Amino acid sequence: MFKPVQFPEFTYDAADPTGGNFGDLPDWNLDDLYPSTDGPEITNDLAQLEKNCASFASDYQGELDGLTADGLLNCIERYEDIQNVAGRIMSFAGLRYYQNTTDADRSKFMADMQDAITNFTTPLVFFSLEINRIDDDVMNNLLNANEKLARYKPILDNLRKMKPPQFTEEIETGP
Repeated sequence: MFKPVQFPEFTYDAADPTGGNFGDLPDWNLDDLYPSTDGPEITNDLAQLEKNCASFASDYQGELDGLTADGLLNCIERYEDIQNVAGRIMSFAGLRYYQNTTDADRSKFMADMQDAITNFTTPLVFFSLEINRIDDDVMNNLLNANEKLARYKPILDNLRKMKPPQFTEEIETGP
């Protein structure tokens, strides 16, 4: 006969600083990412990220298929820089939130950062779509023409595997 398994009861009191049954909550020093949520470091990075996303879209949207190998390398390096800054901001916001998920200020900060990053980077959706529209022979010629660009081949190959299921830019970015 089947006997139900009895599981121990896990409860958590958010007011208990020891973390209840779960032990101490993590306490990471995130100063290497940003020393505070409202300091000049993160404020400047957000402002620069917004500017860089807008200028990237202005410079490259509709232009990727006509770039030289050096031009594509410059484009990819700029895109990489944008992704690094956005990733650092979201790592800071996420790790800070996960230190104490019951803290409303941390939750709001993470939501605000997600909203900002989404708004800043939405105009960049064209990048992967246009990379995938470049003819395979043209892409191979570009990669063969520039050693520094060729180091991105595994990433580009992986991105280009997504050709068949991708949507149009209008569908990707929404109304």
